[in-house]
Amino acid sequence: MVYLPFLRHRRSIVTVHDMIPYLARDGKLPGFTPTRTGRWLMNRITAQLAKVDHTVCVSHATKRGLLAYVDIPEERVSVIHNAIFQPLESASAEARAELRTRLGLPAEAPLILHVGRNFYKNRETVLDVATRVRAERPEVHLVMAGDLTSALQAQAARLGLGEALHVLPRVAREDMATLYTTASVLLFPSLYEGFGLPVLEAQMCRTPVVCSERRSLPETILIGDLVGVANCTDEIIANVSRSLSSQGNHETAAPKVFGVSDWMVSHLRVYCKQLDCGANGSGKLAECPEVTRTEAQGE
Repeated sequence: MVYLPFLRHRRSIVTVHDMIPYLARDGKLPGFTPTRTGRWLMNRITAQLAKVDHTVCVSHATKRGLLAYVDIPEERVSVIHNAIFQPLESASAEARAELRTRLGLPAEAPLILHVGRNFYKNRETVLDVATRVRAERPEVHLVMAGDLTSALQAQAARLGLGEALHVLPRVAREDMATLYTTASVLLFPSLYEGFGLPVLEAQMCRTPVVCSERRSLPETILIGDLVGVANCTDEIIANVSRSLSSQGNHETAAPKVFGVSDWMVSHLRVYCKQLDCGANGSGKLAECPEVTRTEAQGE
């Protein structure tokens, strides 16, 4: 955004994924305080956002946050949800066993999985919930995809998680579907999400999810009986325990939504509208050849 004034352009269209720095600056999201330079940069960004021709937000929650911080007409903002670009489906028993061996995970233990590393992911609660669940179910292990900060490492030590905690600094993209399927439940108690891809990805693999009801996460719930929503620790623990006691991953196929083709068509429609394009210059979106071609490819 800071470079936009220096670029030659006919129309300006930008995408906003979240408003996290602004919420943190205003004390609405703990764990991060922008520097003086960061605050200056944030002010520059909002000033430029007020001038662009159109803004795309990845969720309705992000749109609400944008409109709260930038004085622009609502009709200049569109919501286009993120798409799932990599294939995601339940992995075979053989693939799950191989992954456990390769990553050093116990062969039979039920696994609570958490994905993410940012401060707003509420990873302190993840460690606390896993510890309290293990008080009743000591066979349960916790897998955290993403490095732990020194503070989180110290918390894990105080809680005595020991060998029941498995930290995976990086997971290859091609392993994610198998990791989701291997887990008994995805635990995702974020304080804020601009979208929340892990919740959506786990459902695509038919893995139970326990998440908070914060910001955009309700927009990513596809299979109601697969997702437990909770916002206090006791409710989260109850939902996790319930998922661990269920009969493994659900067999119901995930709905075919958040696809790449729909995502592309939605963006093309925004661009066509801003550029007033269409067959023979008619400006009618239905006649735009790029939109028609992409829609046909997605069928």
